[in-house]
Amino acid sequence: MTDEAHAQLRLVEASARHAEVVGVYLADMKAGADGPEPTHFREAFRRKGPSNYAHGKQAEL
Repeated sequence: MTDEAHAQLRLVEASARHAEVVGVYLADMKAGADGPEPTHFREAFRRKGPSNYAHGKQAEL
């Protein structure tokens, strides 16, 4: 979706969900074969980053 007004509306809606989300922000994306893909390494890292699997002490449990 490329409509800036729609993106801002979705941001306001998400920001109001205090019990579900923290630190809502808009991120630049590009169209990919399987849906939106991040254009910045920070979002790519968060999508695939270390918080998505058990590591360290959590892996031993």
